[in-house]
Amino acid sequence: MSKQILVTRSQYERFKQRAKQLKKQSNTLSLDDALQIVAKENKFGNWKAITNAYKLNQKLSIPTPNVSINFIHDEDIELSEDEEQDIKNERHQDLDDEIKLKVINNKKELAQLAIEFSIFEPTTTGLKKAFWTLPLLLEHTLNLQNFIFMNNRNKELMNMV
Repeated sequence: MSKQILVTRSQYERFKQRAKQLKKQSNTLSLDDALQIVAKENKFGNWKAITNAYKLNQKLSIPTPNVSINFIHDEDIELSEDEEQDIKNERHQDLDDEIKLKVINNKKELAQLAIEFSIFEPTTTGLKKAFWTLPLLLEHTLNLQNFIFMNNRNKELMNMV
């Protein structure tokens, strides 16, 4: 994704205030015309470009939940060296903007089509564990997508594509 200019909430509000001020100063100027002038003054093609940059910033500012590794603090669990290394390799920062936008747009599309969906982020540690408590909807989805094959709910992961 090419680096796009983002507009923060405070910038967006300032732009709107500037447009209202321009409209007040000129009785012949409509609010739409004033918004277009403000957009040009700030190196945007038009007001829609400012609005799109603001909406994009709002989408990208929603943090992605961190990978849960709370289980490693349990006294009953002893981790091998390989497992310790896997934990170090887990994602520790937010997703890239391009991936984040794909997820957001896919969620929006599925919701508009009234399609039930689950979000599953494969993790280094998670893929090596048994899917004992895999939610039924997610298990069904993964089976439909030929991502996993399970003979019954109490068996470990049999096959992965």
